[in-house]
Amino acid sequence: VGESKLPTVIVGDLNSPPSWSPVRILRESGFRSADQRGALTYQVGGKAIRCMDHFLVSSSWDVLAGKLIRPVTPGVHPSDDSSPPLD
Repeated sequence: VGESKLPTVIVGDLNSPPSWSPVRILRESGFRSADQRGALTYQVGGKAIRCMDHFLVSSSWDVLAGKLIRPVTPGVHPSDDSSPPLD
């Protein structure tokens, strides 16, 4: 990941917990998580078990607040994960 002088946001289903290389490489390149709580976004049977979706920002951003928006429909679960942490 090259250096950019522009403020940058990376949001997506990276299919990687924070310790795996795709996310680790982005963090080593200067990106940080906008979600300081480590929202559990990967689900099995409707139960959230780990963070696999990420909202990363470059150092140009000041994150003031954020939350995981998770649609709730009784008896219906996303196929494998929930919405990325956006607000």
